[in-house]
Amino acid sequence: MQNQRNQGKNLQTRASDTERFQIEEQLRAAATEGRIDFTELAERLTAVYNSRTTQELAAITADLPERVVPAVKPLALRVSSGIQKKQGVWQVPAELSAECNSGQVTIDFTQAICPHQEIQLNIAINSGVIRLVVPEGWQVHHDEVSINSGVSRDKLKAPPRVGLPVVNVQGSINSGVLTMVHPRAGFWAGVLRRIFG
Repeated sequence: MQNQRNQGKNLQTRASDTERFQIEEQLRAAATEGRIDFTELAERLTAVYNSRTTQELAAITADLPERVVPAVKPLALRVSSGIQKKQGVWQVPAELSAECNSGQVTIDFTQAICPHQEIQLNIAINSGVIRLVVPEGWQVHHDEVSINSGVSRDKLKAPPRVGLPVVNVQGSINSGVLTMVHPRAGFWAGVLRRIFG
């Protein structure tokens, strides 16, 4: 009798934020691969947000293959005097670099698929602008960026969430600007944040 109670208790283990995040990422990957459509993705993500136990989480992805994280090469963005944007649905590598002379580089993680807990971003800004757009709950650590006469503007207001990615920024700013923001507020922005993170 005691064993039965213990088995029942194990099946009803409370889910952690990290486990919910892992299921979210598995669902996003399945949608990108065409295994489920975006309507079903939204429905399943709602179930993830409402789930309380690991058993409930497991049921949400029971018909999907276990996620295998593909190796992604480091991403290098370089701008002399133009504008370059990395946005939309894209696979985030564990390491990125961005060099900006007098132009602008935007790295938008709003719809990105990120299988990593930590991301290393190396920057070099002369007199240009590097703009990071991160979903609410993500963290950006930029204390190790050396600044000459430039500016680092952290406009992130949402509190960090356990289990969501952390962007570690290193590098230098001469007379340029590093800006960190959340996606613009609005109905569709809110929908996209819930679906894509």
